[in-house]
Amino acid sequence: MLAVSEVARLKRDVEQLSAAIRLDKAGSKTALTLKDRRAIKSEIDWCIQELDELRGRLTG
Repeated sequence: MLAVSEVARLKRDVEQLSAAIRLDKAGSKTALTLKDRRAIKSEIDWCIQELDELRGRLTG
């Protein structure tokens, strides 16, 4: 079941991204710029849209 393992990997990747964003927002030397935050938000929005379409395919 390739889909099941890919979902597990996706969950791990989301957890890693969440941790990285927490670290970057904590006032570190590598804090995200406004431009970086907007770019990441845009990419996250795209991922959410793609996941929503996949969810629709599974329920339809």
